[in-house]
Amino acid sequence: MSNHRPIKLNSYYKDFTSQTSVNIRESLMRPLTLLSNGLLGFELKLQLYGQDNSDELPIRPILSDTHLFLPDADLYTSDSDVYLLYRAAIAHAVAHLRYSPRKSFSRTLKPMTIAVVSAIEDARVERLLIQDYPGVIDWFIEFHIKEISCSQLSFSSLISRMNLALIDSQYQDNSYWVNKAKNMFEAQKDLSNYSAFRRLGSILANDMGQMRLPFDPHYYVVSPSYRDDNSFLWDYEDFDTSILDKHEIHDKNLVIQSQQSQDLKTEICNYNVMAEVELERKNYPEWDNRLLINKNNWCTVIEKLFTWTGESNFEANSMDRSILSLLSVSSSDRSHRLRRQWEGDELDLNAAIEGMINRQLGLDFEPRFFTRMKNEKHSSSILVLLDMSESTNELVGNMSHSVLSVEKKAALLLAQLVIHIGDRIAIHGFSSNTRAEINYYRLLEFGEPLDPVVINKIQSATARYSTRMGAALRHAFTCLRQESTQHRAILLISDGAPSDVDVFFNDYLIEDARVAVEEVRKYNTKVYCMAIDSLADSYIRTIFGYGNYRIVDNLQSLPKYLLDIYDYLKMK
Repeated sequence: MSNHRPIKLNSYYKDFTSQTSVNIRESLMRPLTLLSNGLLGFELKLQLYGQDNSDELPIRPILSDTHLFLPDADLYTSDSDVYLLYRAAIAHAVAHLRYSPRKSFSRTLKPMTIAVVSAIEDARVERLLIQDYPGVIDWFIEFHIKEISCSQLSFSSLISRMNLALIDSQYQDNSYWVNKAKNMFEAQKDLSNYSAFRRLGSILANDMGQMRLPFDPHYYVVSPSYRDDNSFLWDYEDFDTSILDKHEIHDKNLVIQSQQSQDLKTEICNYNVMAEVELERKNYPEWDNRLLINKNNWCTVIEKLFTWTGESNFEANSMDRSILSLLSVSSSDRSHRLRRQWEGDELDLNAAIEGMINRQLGLDFEPRFFTRMKNEKHSSSILVLLDMSESTNELVGNMSHSVLSVEKKAALLLAQLVIHIGDRIAIHGFSSNTRAEINYYRLLEFGEPLDPVVINKIQSATARYSTRMGAALRHAFTCLRQESTQHRAILLISDGAPSDVDVFFNDYLIEDARVAVEEVRKYNTKVYCMAIDSLADSYIRTIFGYGNYRIVDNLQSLPKYLLDIYDYLKMK
């Protein structure tokens, strides 16, 4: 801590409280300017601004390198608190000007991530300012206490509770996420290391996303009220606005009210005409890598059937036929070479040599010196398992396709191939909402024709919740083992990151999925994964092992990938 004395201007505050609001705002500019100059070392111009419509969201201070725009006190708070609000806003702005980087790139970040990272940065710079001026903590903390929201589990509530936890060491919270944020923040000893806190914010934002709390950037307001709107921190000119359309707004009514893209509206309408019929519930174990035990009957898989109640708008002959052009190189009828034949297409050299040796030795032999080819149909059953968790709403790289849309395309192309060859295929999907609700959807059954109704049902399936992969794989094998074909395989199409809201250890569900894969393979069933995520390698290799997965980095090559995977699953 620095030996600087705390700065107090309470005498100014007492002199001005008896004046009118207009005079208060005008009279406060001079002492507040002196305050900002003293903290900053150069002049920061202060300017008031208001809003035309009182029904709009509350406004916040706006900071630039030379100006601090303060909200009109009449619209923002009572006259008695004007000075306290402006004092805290100036101190916070000074902290940003002294310690924060300017205009960081935001293009690759989602709005929720920007909000969480900004809150962490607000706390970091305030801590640095408090180190130099210990008294300013009181300027901040009273607003956190007064404006904290504990009434509901929401994004804004958790952020406000985290903000208080990061500035008040005495505050206790019952939220795992808030306590994790506090512990990780306190573990960072070097407050000047911006990159470390930026990574911390990204981790917390990812955790928040897994909690599936709705977040609408159009309705989010920075808290508490003295903090600026964070436009000082980010370069929004490079921001990809399509992220707003595709990722962050989960409340579908708000999406429609905000007039998002017509494609997303169509998906919402499709979701409304999908009815879920529960078929059965089944319990499965789950591997605990910390206790090294299988928790029996730990997870409940709820098997569901999608019932399509809308009109079919798809014709079978309109499907992408790129996969069919590759069938000429596919070995649908595997050739088996029969050796030691009386007659055939080629000489069996080994048999001929052995026969000549036996003849020289005077031993009996039969002149079976030929080979011939026998066409042999290899019947197989492949279950395609689609990851339908919320994370599959993410866009693939810089493209406009979501992970789930690519999963659906891959599944339908593979179904075309398998059915054309004469093998059997099923397409199922899953998502999870804690261990008590692993939703499992039967989209296409073994032997069911790939007609327009089924195709529309697959295309209309929506992503939500989380990814409890191990339980889904165990149930997929339960469905697959009823098939009596020669070859059986499970192909999981996923973004490769198992997670759920009731699990707080990163490796727990990864290890459970790995054990589930090992269990299935003991029954002579292949398990393979197609990952629609270039960053999924670490997860996928741990779960499926080397050579048992393929990362799709080029959608144009998807048909070829599917053909290779199909051959692999049938012949290895």
